[in-house]
Amino acid sequence: MDHRNSLIRSLVIYILGISLSLLATSQVFAKENAETPPGYLVVTGWYKDENLKQAYYKAVAPILGKYGIEAAVASHEGENLQVIEGGWIPGRFLLIRFPSESLVKEFWWSKEYEKAKAIRRPISALDIAQVTGVQGVIPIMDGNTAFLVYYADITDGERFSKEYTSAFAGVTTKHGGQMIVDSPREETELLEGALPNATLSII
Repeated sequence: MDHRNSLIRSLVIYILGISLSLLATSQVFAKENAETPPGYLVVTGWYKDENLKQAYYKAVAPILGKYGIEAAVASHEGENLQVIEGGWIPGRFLLIRFPSESLVKEFWWSKEYEKAKAIRRPISALDIAQVTGVQGVIPIMDGNTAFLVYYADITDGERFSKEYTSAFAGVTTKHGGQMIVDSPREETELLEGALPNATLSII
């Protein structure tokens, strides 16, 4: 096992973000306090019926707008999603940003979305989680942005911090990257499906 893998076992996927046309109906909301970190929904998995998927998108778009969605990007395996380390095959990856964690929860548990779920659940196999973004960082999600997504199982935290974290931060900044999500498993709220027992980071 090489030095890198002895530090971290990770999934890394590269995403070229594509803005979702289904969200064009989103309403514009005033930003919450700048000190409130954004909230994100992270969705991975598959749809089994493309026609019913479109019916679901049509139903969910105005609900997302009602609860303050700000931006979203999607990627699909074989198109604009590439696994570059690790063995996880996510199928698709969807990242949806809200002004706050509380609005993510309000959307998810709303009566309106319960009705939309009834369309989606029979035709999908999805893993869905809510995570809190890095405070003060509002990423560009306009269809021209690339993302790195890590599920990291850190087996030696002290060594990881000492040998990897500072070097990684420097390289990330040098190449124009910003950490937008850094969520240990205990801080990641699973809403549907399953997740690795690992830290989720998005850059």
